[in-house]
Amino acid sequence: MTIKTSSFDVFGKTDQGRQRRDNQDNLSPPVATSQVDEDTRATYGRLYIVADGVGGNERGDIASRMTVELVHRYFYHELEPISGESLEDRLTRAIQRASNDIFEAAVNKYNNNMASTIVAALWHPSGDTLTVANVGDSRAYLFPVNRSMPNSQLSTDHVLPGKKAGLSRSMGDPDVEVAVRTVPFAPDDIIVLCTDGLTDLIDTNDLERIVRGTSSNDAVQELIALANQRGGHDNITVTVLRNGKVPLMAQRGTRRKLMFAGGGVLGLLSLVLVLFFTVGRGGDFGGIGGGDTNFDGQPYTGAPIMNATTGIIETATPDLTQLPTQPTTTAPPTAPESNTSQSIPNVTTIPPVTIVVPMPIPIPTTDPNAPLATQQTAQAQAATEQAAQAAQQT
Repeated sequence: MTIKTSSFDVFGKTDQGRQRRDNQDNLSPPVATSQVDEDTRATYGRLYIVADGVGGNERGDIASRMTVELVHRYFYHELEPISGESLEDRLTRAIQRASNDIFEAAVNKYNNNMASTIVAALWHPSGDTLTVANVGDSRAYLFPVNRSMPNSQLSTDHVLPGKKAGLSRSMGDPDVEVAVRTVPFAPDDIIVLCTDGLTDLIDTNDLERIVRGTSSNDAVQELIALANQRGGHDNITVTVLRNGKVPLMAQRGTRRKLMFAGGGVLGLLSLVLVLFFTVGRGGDFGGIGGGDTNFDGQPYTGAPIMNATTGIIETATPDLTQLPTQPTTTAPPTAPESNTSQSIPNVTTIPPVTIVVPMPIPIPTTDPNAPLATQQTAQAQAATEQAAQAAQQT
């Protein structure tokens, strides 16, 4: 069985954070090594990697990049197959070979002690099994669809005791020991790979709530934004993989966030109601703005920008000369023209919607027994019509 891209939902991203001068995180598949043909994927499955260069060491960025690229290359292309070897063992061998190469490069080429973490998730070609392997403190979390798993963290933290302690093992150690775990991966289960720039600031409850509530793409964006809002003290990298398409409830969650952020359908309906009542009173909508935003308050590039002012909604201009008026000895005042075609620059408009404002219909009468107010209304209407005819003749 080959896992088809259209049958699952995955997205990954790395971010520098707010306090680092550079980004020493990396994730796969990198552009240079992502060319894996379908036959190879059908044999070995799909591999996702997150790596965090050790900040206290020199050239952590090189170590994390080597980690991602070497593990990917060894696993798919360069390791000789061993008869009867499991995919779990092949992944372990690939990580160990990569760690040895980083050690050799640190000693012989860079003359430093560069190092990196790794957390990798291998989705077996059967589609129902997942292997997680890690070295260091980058983590993997599994959120199963049945929610019965007591501990969602699949990875093992390799950290020395103490508040400011370093890693007890890392990529760059010769013959590194790899923590490996294989678990079922049922339809709609979610796996999250991330660095400590995320887990230091977001607990498991928030992590689960966000990834269950929206698509992988939106979940990654929201998690990174939240970590940055809480300080962003380190580089932030996260990959979210869902075994299946985005569920309906998660799609609703995404649309609901966009709707509340930008007004959405409810906002548009409210605007129509306000416009209906305000046009009759000569209201001005120049101060009303619009625009869809994402969850962290920034412009949401995935949705069209909608401005609810004129240029989007057109209204019928009432003919005020046809309205009944009270008797007067002066000429009827000229009704000001309604400015309903003002355009707002730099907005993307939607097709105009015409809103017809119902106007009062005058009721002429010559009945002498009609109420006085009705007679006055009829007289005012006749006077208005005579004035209009006189103006046309002149």
